[in-house]
Amino acid sequence: AEKFADEVKQRLSLMLMSMDGFAEECVREPVRNIGLSEETNVYEGEFFVKDVSLSPATGDVQKALSAFHKYCEGTAKNIFDLVKDTVDLSPLCNLQDEEETMQEITKAVQQRKDAVVESIEKVQSWLDPFKGTDVTINSEIPEYVEEGEPMGLRRVMSLLPGSSSETFYSTYLKKWKKKGEFLELLSKIETAINGLNEKIERQQGELNKKTSEAQAAEEGLEIAVAAFQKAADEAQLEKTELTSVLEDLKRSVESAKQNLEDLEKRREEALQAWIETRDALIKMHAEATASLSESGVSIY
Repeated sequence: AEKFADEVKQRLSLMLMSMDGFAEECVREPVRNIGLSEETNVYEGEFFVKDVSLSPATGDVQKALSAFHKYCEGTAKNIFDLVKDTVDLSPLCNLQDEEETMQEITKAVQQRKDAVVESIEKVQSWLDPFKGTDVTINSEIPEYVEEGEPMGLRRVMSLLPGSSSETFYSTYLKKWKKKGEFLELLSKIETAINGLNEKIERQQGELNKKTSEAQAAEEGLEIAVAAFQKAADEAQLEKTELTSVLEDLKRSVESAKQNLEDLEKRREEALQAWIETRDALIKMHAEATASLSESGVSIY
């Protein structure tokens, strides 16, 4: 959803910048081509004078007006008096006060000049794509675009009519303004996405932990298998050696058993010999005792 919402804003920005380019080509550039630019100052460039009474042309008009009055008051009236009975031409020189006329002329030119300058400055103001707003080329991006507005929105605000509730600007574009309806919607999407990202990060962390544990277990198993293999190899060697030793032990046991049997046999033989010897001694002792007894009886 965020991807498609961003796509809508990007396409809107492209359209808005195209609209600004449309106005640039058809309004602003032609004005510059006739010599009126953003930097043009109608007074500092000596295109106009603020006070027309200070213009050299004022003196020319004053001289012409004065000459006109003198001609009417002098030459013309005298001639008109000669033909007055036939045609009364005196109204042709029925003039108001010369100074009053000069003031009126000066005021009219001043008013017309002020109106023209105002019109020129009004035309000149349309050279600014942000006309009627506080936005400048330097503040457009940091204060508006980076706050979520589509690029170009502030450039067309003064271009499009917005007084009616049914215009494109009123019904749609103004909802894209900073802190407007559409940016709040996008903010909700961003909040939801951030929540999902946090869950994904937590799950990713748990997965990484389990993966690390599994990797450690696998490494431990590999070590154990290697140790077991080594032990098995060593055991096989030991088994061979133990088998040899066992055989030796068996032979030793058999030999010891045989020796024991020999010893038992010899012990029995010795015992029997000792018994026989003892019995022979007892017998000899008895016989000797008996013989002595018999000898004693004979003596007595």
